Amino acid sequence: MKKNLRLLLISFVLVALAILVYFSRNSSAFNESDSQFAIDDTTTVTRFFMADKNGRSVLISRDSANGGWLVNHSSKGHKMIIESFLGVASQLAVESPVAEKASANILKIMAANAIKVEIYQMKPLIDWFGLNLFMKERLTKTYYVGDVARDNIGTYMLMEGSSIPFIVYQPGFRGFVQARYFTNPSDWRDHTIFAMQLDQMKSVKMSYPETPEHSFSIVNNGNRTLSLSGGIHYAPVAPFDTLKALSYLTAFNSVKFEAFLSDINPHKRDSIINSQPFFTLNVIDNDGSESSMTAWRMEVGEANTELYGNQFNMDRMYALVGKDSSFVMIQYFVFDKYLRILSDFSLTDQKLGIK
Repeated sequence: MKKNLRLLLISFVLVALAILVYFSRNSSAFNESDSQFAIDDTTTVTRFFMADKNGRSVLISRDSANGGWLVNHSSKGHKMIIESFLGVASQLAVESPVAEKASANILKIMAANAIKVEIYQMKPLIDWFGLNLFMKERLTKTYYVGDVARDNIGTYMLMEGSSIPFIVYQPGFRGFVQARYFTNPSDWRDHTIFAMQLDQMKSVKMSYPETPEHSFSIVNNGNRTLSLSGGIHYAPVAPFDTLKALSYLTAFNSVKFEAFLSDINPHKRDSIINSQPFFTLNVIDNDGSESSMTAWRMEVGEANTELYGNQFNMDRMYALVGKDSSFVMIQYFVFDKYLRILSDFSLTDQKLGIK
């Protein structure tokens, strides 16, 4: 009996030693904080900053006055893009540290092209059994985002102060998180041109410089009535289809453009802007504030002209939008319902013939 007990005790000790040796061999020589890239609570994030090695940087911060987010303290941020980033940043998981043999090379590459990321959150100085004391905005994470790992799923990341890079991924997503980190401020900006409800609108004016007889203006009189004018001299029109006019006004609750064209050749941009526009659209709210845009047709290449017989792109146009006159690209798919002409509001099938 004593012999069996002794053998059992020796076996237990050997198994314990084997487990200890196994884990000591497979444990990584890094602090746990070196691999904690995920944000614990996105609602506490006040701002985040990114900078690349080419001198570009962007700061995204909460707009305490109006809600939402600001890009570089000035432009309205794109809510979906920012919330998507925060969602990914809260799910970051470590696949493994980079193998020791490859670590030096990865660090060298990251030193040349990694994006630096800083995350700021409202955090207490003291968290005592759920009692948060001395809440303050604090820099909670600083790390560097490198290239995509060889499996095209993970991304190399390095916590500031650490010498061990990790392969990081988003669980449940087959792709790489590197694509979520970009430093061009335009890519974070909101794409809204108009966002106005009917009761906020005073008037809408659509001008066609090439065909001024099609131009029109609709005024919301504020007493459940509308007024229509149009033609070359914007003469009053009566009667007209008020339901069509009302439908037109209610479509301005969310009008967006497709993309910024910040990389376009400056000479080409100037040439387009100095040419005659296709249309100009102005919206004035009840406070007298004006939002406007101007659009130009987009020419197609000679080969496309021969193939399809169209001189202009039938899908997209150029446009200047916003108070900062951003040069952007818009889609006919979005704007077709706004490209009405004066006769569209006629009560008959005949054109009004206003000149």
